[in-house]
Amino acid sequence: MYPSLQVQDRAVVYKKNEKTNFQIGDIIQFPDSQSSEYRLIKRVVACAGDTAEIKNNRLIINDAPLELTPIKKVSHQPRDLRDEDPNQPVINGTIYIEHNGGISYPVFLVDDPNYIHDFKKHTVPEDAVFVMGDSRNLSGDSRYIGSIPTYMIQGTAKYLLWTGGDWSRWGVIRKEQQAVN
Repeated sequence: MYPSLQVQDRAVVYKKNEKTNFQIGDIIQFPDSQSSEYRLIKRVVACAGDTAEIKNNRLIINDAPLELTPIKKVSHQPRDLRDEDPNQPVINGTIYIEHNGGISYPVFLVDDPNYIHDFKKHTVPEDAVFVMGDSRNLSGDSRYIGSIPTYMIQGTAKYLLWTGGDWSRWGVIRKEQQAVN
């Protein structure tokens, strides 16, 4: 979920209730289908009835390519907490602000064309959401695991409690972000 969340971040997740209505931009938590020991955290980018696809590294929702505002070039070392090897290669890319239905949030797109893959149009089923990681080209998300049924969603991440020592990021995780430090 880089740049919104980073390795060692700890977020407060508010448990859902029967009235929870998930919306574009929400960061949700749900069980990892490959391991009962882990939970995944991803961003909702499309809701029931919407279509989602990717062409040329651009997310398209309901046949409209989402606008991207470039923020800065970065070198990022992706790392899954389950990886034994903390020395993953550094990947160069760009942080953008993605504008999706009135909500804006940061995403990281890899510059290397070997990481860029199109995704054919998918219609989100009723009572489900389509989720993606903010590290778009590095995320195992709805492109691979399908839409997430709302009954599987455990809650929404709203607040960063611990940021691995970078206190400038501590506090409310806003759906809408204008700039990335």
